[in-house]
Amino acid sequence: MEAVAALPEWAEVIERNPGNRRRILAADPGEFVATFERWMAAYCPRDGEPVPGLPDADARSLGVPALVFRSGASDIHHRRETSERVARVLPGARLVEPPWGDAEWRERQAARSSGEAAGLFVRWPLLAPILDAWADEALSPA
Repeated sequence: MEAVAALPEWAEVIERNPGNRRRILAADPGEFVATFERWMAAYCPRDGEPVPGLPDADARSLGVPALVFRSGASDIHHRRETSERVARVLPGARLVEPPWGDAEWRERQAARSSGEAAGLFVRWPLLAPILDAWADEALSPA
């Protein structure tokens, strides 16, 4: 668990609360791995289920409009092919480009880590005009 506590991903957690290092070191390695494997199964796309908990067959049966923002090609956390597949499987979906560049997720992570920005989602207000225009179109009577 010493190697886990030394990972950069845990630095902020430990810095904010130094007692977290002790908690990590005290964790049972087998339980720790099992927990993360359960989380991965719940949060990661898989064949026939690009959105965890929403099988393709159920997604195809949804009869509602949907707007799907394409993920950046360089975003390893929110895979581009997942956003494209979600747009294909939802019958009422439209795939659109987000109002920022390809490296947005990495840039926001770096800005948060350096203290330059308060969080990962500080630029989400840029989505508002796109969502508003889409809602006007998608929800207006035909």
